[in-house]
Amino acid sequence: MTISSEFEFDRPTSAAQAIELATSILRSVGVDLHQIAFWRLSQHSKLDPANANIYEDALEVIEWRMTQPQPPDLTQTPATVALTTLTATQVGQMLTERYPDIIHPPSAQRVNQALEQLDFHSHNDKKVWQLTKLGQQHGRLISVTDEQDRTRLQVRWLPTVLDRLAPLFVSC
Repeated sequence: MTISSEFEFDRPTSAAQAIELATSILRSVGVDLHQIAFWRLSQHSKLDPANANIYEDALEVIEWRMTQPQPPDLTQTPATVALTTLTATQVGQMLTERYPDIIHPPSAQRVNQALEQLDFHSHNDKKVWQLTKLGQQHGRLISVTDEQDRTRLQVRWLPTVLDRLAPLFVSC
């Protein structure tokens, strides 16, 4: 089989070789490396169902990286980002710890309203918070699993958001 003179190759003798060959073709035509890695892991997961959970974990990390607005920091994973980011409730608590003029911690609802007022996030059609372009400077989408083992993306906030929110709550 010949795709073009540039892509002449022998017939692969195994599925793994076929994946490697397809990978080199995708790389040569400029497909994003994250997309290639995602595809490769998906293919290997089909070939090795006994270890599918390992591939799924890796796919989750790659998918998460593809949603990040800045170049990926190789030291960050969804788990490390979860430890360094705050929920809306935690943002309210941190505001009272950092700013003595804020006597009572604002509720998560009030924090979310303030974040929306600053155009950091908004609701989508399914009433789920989505980061805006401006909000991507102070927030991250991370994958969380609830008690029923359902996974979803959740907006979490970097501590840098506290300085932006404080003026909205100091007079309260």
